[in-house]
Amino acid sequence: MGDPVELKGYIPPKTVNLFDLLSDNQESVLAWKETTGKQKFPNYLLRQAFATAERNFHALEDITTPVVVPYGKDGADMATRLSSSKPLTPKMLRDAQRFTVGITTNEKIRLADQGALYTVKEGAVTILNKEYYDDEKGIQTSPGFMPIQFA
Repeated sequence: MGDPVELKGYIPPKTVNLFDLLSDNQESVLAWKETTGKQKFPNYLLRQAFATAERNFHALEDITTPVVVPYGKDGADMATRLSSSKPLTPKMLRDAQRFTVGITTNEKIRLADQGALYTVKEGAVTILNKEYYDDEKGIQTSPGFMPIQFA
C-alpha cells in the first residue's frame, strides 16, 4: 500500500510504506529503542503513525479545479448571476459553493478542448456549459441532447 518513502526524523532515515506506518509500526518501535537505549517498548494499544502517514502519503492529489455546474434551476441561476456584470462578492462565492465541484487536470483539458468551460470575472470563476451537465449523471464529457422547446 503506497510507495515507500524516506522519512525524515528517524535516525538514520528509514524507508517504510503506508501499511507499515498504519499497522504495527515496527520502524517507530526500533527508532524509539535506539533513541532511548531501552529494550522494552511500552505496551501501547495504538502505535500507528497517523501524522507521519498523512504528511508523507497522499491518496488523492489536491490538483483539481473548482467548476460551477448548472445543477437544477438554482445552479443555472447561479451560473447566470456569476456571468452578469455585477461585481463578484464574497457572498456570491459562498452561494456558488453549493454548485461547485472539483475536476481533475485531465478532465479540465478534455472539457476545455470541447468548449465546455468558460471563465468569468477575469478568470476568477470557471463555469461548465449546461449542455455538459446532467442533473442525474453529473458532468458529461460530450454535450447531451437539448430538450426541444416549443414557443
